[in-house]
Amino acid sequence: MIKPAKLVVATLMGLSLLGVSACGFQPLYADRGLVTSLSQVDIVVPDTRTGYFLKQDLSKGLLEDSKAAKRYKLDVTLTERRFAVGLGLDDTASRYEISNVVAYSLTDLTTRQVVYKSSFVDATTYDAAESPYASMASQQDGQERAAVGISQKIQADLALYFHNKK
Repeated sequence: MIKPAKLVVATLMGLSLLGVSACGFQPLYADRGLVTSLSQVDIVVPDTRTGYFLKQDLSKGLLEDSKAAKRYKLDVTLTERRFAVGLGLDDTASRYEISNVVAYSLTDLTTRQVVYKSSFVDATTYDAAESPYASMASQQDGQERAAVGISQKIQADLALYFHNKK
């Protein structure tokens, strides 16, 4: 026998799902053509360490297929700066911030027209260490995290662009 409290909860959950479907909500990735459009993007990033990490993450996130014909080209520019944001008692940096000014454009290769462009600023921090090796490893980790954040923002923007284009 079903307890009355569980029955009420199940009924409310069912009604809430009906409400969401009635408002026209559609999950972004329910659009079947979206994955195909995203995989047709050729990715061009700066030849830097952060650019390398960004290319790797964008390739995974956009399901880049090296064999597929490319219909779009994504040009990404990064202006990376590093600032000391925390100072220790001896006036040496104990924490750094990596600030990236990111600008990107999506070009339709058929028409050679820029169909979408945007820009934003991303900031990531990391700890400095006394050991040079540990400090470099920390900086690399910060750059990897920055690339992932930048990649996620670009992927979301492109997914919305292709979704709204239909």
